[in-house]
Amino acid sequence: GGNVAVNALFIGKNDNVNGYLFQSGGSIVDRSGGNDNRIGGNDPEDVNGTGAYILSGGSLETNTNLMIGGRGTGSFIQTGGTVNSTGGWTAIARYTEDGSRSTGLLELRAGTHNHSGGGQGVLVAEEGDGVLEVRGTGVLNIANRLVVGGRDSNGELAPNQSGYGVVNLATGGTIATGFVAQDSSNNGVPYGVFNFRRGTLKTNRSVNDFFQGLDEARIYSQGGTIDTNGFNIRIAQPLDNPSFDGVASIPVTNGGSGYLAPPIVKISSANSFDQGTGATAVAVINEASTVTGI
Repeated sequence: GGNVAVNALFIGKNDNVNGYLFQSGGSIVDRSGGNDNRIGGNDPEDVNGTGAYILSGGSLETNTNLMIGGRGTGSFIQTGGTVNSTGGWTAIARYTEDGSRSTGLLELRAGTHNHSGGGQGVLVAEEGDGVLEVRGTGVLNIANRLVVGGRDSNGELAPNQSGYGVVNLATGGTIATGFVAQDSSNNGVPYGVFNFRRGTLKTNRSVNDFFQGLDEARIYSQGGTIDTNGFNIRIAQPLDNPSFDGVASIPVTNGGSGYLAPPIVKISSANSFDQGTGATAVAVINEASTVTGI
């Protein structure tokens, strides 16, 4: 396969622009000292930028921040291959600009996604609306931490400009990390949800606070596994049954056409108190570029 070296990777960089990157082999490497890699919206005026990275084979090697949903809408869908991130954050839904929230999705169906960067980790929803879904044979290895719901230190942000993050750990998927937490250190009000649907959460060290601080951790009927991996850990996070069992199905009456990548799906409720919150979904497209299911 071919090899590409870049100083920075932008997909769907500008406002009202759609960008797609499909990788089935070879390698993409960002050079040391390069800029952030951003999928979906770069600058404050680029809130309508949309980008998608579809990795089915080969490798991505990055040593700086990878933003999935920079200031617009971004998705990283991995069905194979390997990602090696050795520096910076992997931030899903990075910014909010003038009330316009970024949207980000990291969906790991197969392959391996490694984050070995020092004090950083994977952050699901720093200021926007972010979803991490790991299932199938996908493996996410995080040397340091998984943060679900965060907030940037920008003092100009209002309290509601905080991240809303959801992790779905489904059948066959594995997340291995040092610890799982929520970031409310910057005077914001982030919200973090972790859903177990038969996947495995594994520790890579002995730690007193392996899993704590999230607003909700739900164990659905499929169950889930927390693997101590031979280490000693303490779990302070309440693990609850869900109040409801989520959205059962979403029928597709018109699958549309011309999709180069699965579209982002957002579920909203007219009355959150009566109908619940936090449901997430992903779209499935076929080779004819039509949505066949959600």
